[in-house]
Amino acid sequence: MRSVAERDLPRLGAGAFEKRLQILHALRATAGMSKVELSRRLRMSPTTSGALVVDLMNAGLVVTDGFGLSTGGRPPERLVLNPEWPLALGIDLGETDVHLGVFNLRGDRIAVERAPFKRNGDQVRLGQILQRARRLAEGHPQVAAVGLAVPGVVDREAGIVRNAANIGWYDLDAGAECAAVLHQPVSIDRNTNAALLGEEWWGTGASADPIVLVTLGSGIGAAVKVNGRLILGASASAGQFGHIPVDPNGPLCACGKRGCLEAMASSRALLRRYGELRTDGSPRRATVRSISDAARSGDPAAIRALMEVAERLGMGLVTLVNLFNPRQIILGGELMDAEEIILPTVRRAIVERALGISAEVARISVSTFRDEAALVGAAALAFESLFHRVANVPVAPGRAPRHDHFD
Repeated sequence: MRSVAERDLPRLGAGAFEKRLQILHALRATAGMSKVELSRRLRMSPTTSGALVVDLMNAGLVVTDGFGLSTGGRPPERLVLNPEWPLALGIDLGETDVHLGVFNLRGDRIAVERAPFKRNGDQVRLGQILQRARRLAEGHPQVAAVGLAVPGVVDREAGIVRNAANIGWYDLDAGAECAAVLHQPVSIDRNTNAALLGEEWWGTGASADPIVLVTLGSGIGAAVKVNGRLILGASASAGQFGHIPVDPNGPLCACGKRGCLEAMASSRALLRRYGELRTDGSPRRATVRSISDAARSGDPAAIRALMEVAERLGMGLVTLVNLFNPRQIILGGELMDAEEIILPTVRRAIVERALGISAEVARISVSTFRDEAALVGAAALAFESLFHRVANVPVAPGRAPRHDHFD
């Protein structure tokens, strides 16, 4: 298929790339706008916005969904992102399992599955994950992009995982390996950064600035955004919230140091502490959910274990509040199964121990997607990359959409 060069579309003028992106994100945030409403919202001329919408409809990303109210003439067409194509495959790597999901542009879950890892020593084998991901993608041929969320330090541009100690990956070219097996463009980021992106795309309350998202699972991480930009750090390792020191004589952390917050306030730490406190002698294997349920039923060991984890977490969050002065902190991950214990405890810690001028503006909320935040974010990561490819590649008028527009 012939690709149309930007010079073949003089009606678009300069800045067409940014304007297409603006339209896609405007319709993502507010579905059902007409071309006239879009032009007003984005301060574009009706001619420019109309031409750009036609291009995006030819690309298959924008479709009509009925008509709006008439103001005297022909009722305006309602524009929405196409809920049927393209789809994105999200892959979220935890410490013990992989979470896979297929999503549409509205953030709807088309298919979701979870599977435990097989390890080669300390290292998680990427090949087994990709085989499962390929089977899921083959069942949904509308998948046109893949996002991978990793618990570690990631070179996002190169697609290389520099350091992910929990899964034993060091300088792994995961992007190339994923693309070779899945035959789709693959975008990679830290799981916390992906989770924040997912909240911004499809969540209910991630519009504050500065904003911090904290993931609370077997690992603990943070994504920090200031003035609309992620803080990545000189070596892309910013946000390692779980590795701030809490107790120099504390338990050994996966990073090799002792007394990290992650070693004392993660779901893994909760399971260990609950096992130490239990007196019933039951051999059953506890989970975060079972401990949360036990606490709701009045189990003293479960309540105490959760309170201890929440108090340590609260102390860590005080550091974030004093350091970044955020307007909002979003807590996600499996520990939020016990939000009725954790949330009041961390809020109390911030009120009592953070600087008053910072504590009074810091709103603490729970992730819309809880323990699926990074999975949803991986899909958003894939779509964001796809948006950039579509916006940068004009589509021939009247042509049907094809995946190779975006390669």
